[in-house]
Amino acid sequence: MAGSDTPRRFRCIWLDADIHSKENREIQRRLNDIFGRSRFVDSIAQCAQVINNSDSESTFMLVVSGSLGQQIISSIHDNPKIHSVYVYCGNVEAHKEWSSGYSKVRYFGIIFLCTYIMNLDPSSH
Repeated sequence: MAGSDTPRRFRCIWLDADIHSKENREIQRRLNDIFGRSRFVDSIAQCAQVINNSDSESTFMLVVSGSLGQQIISSIHDNPKIHSVYVYCGNVEAHKEWSSGYSKVRYFGIIFLCTYIMNLDPSSH
């Protein structure tokens, strides 16, 4: 299905220092079901490499932990390849100050993010 509004047009990058933990495996599987070729990286350098080495037509949704989000946001926010940044954290209020000037940033508590992703229906996209 082609078109700029279809979720499969997006690629997902999940940046988390603990990306390879057992707890994250099911969420990763769901993201792949929904978005196709998702990338799961554990460093800012890897994330930047995925974005910079992608073709000019790629559009990314970045899911990032709060601490890594704070470190990477200023270098990626204005990149046209970045559609949205979903910061997940245990304490949303703690991250609102650093991210207040970035319009692409959205927040999820970690439990809400997991529930949200697990309930997405890949057949509806």
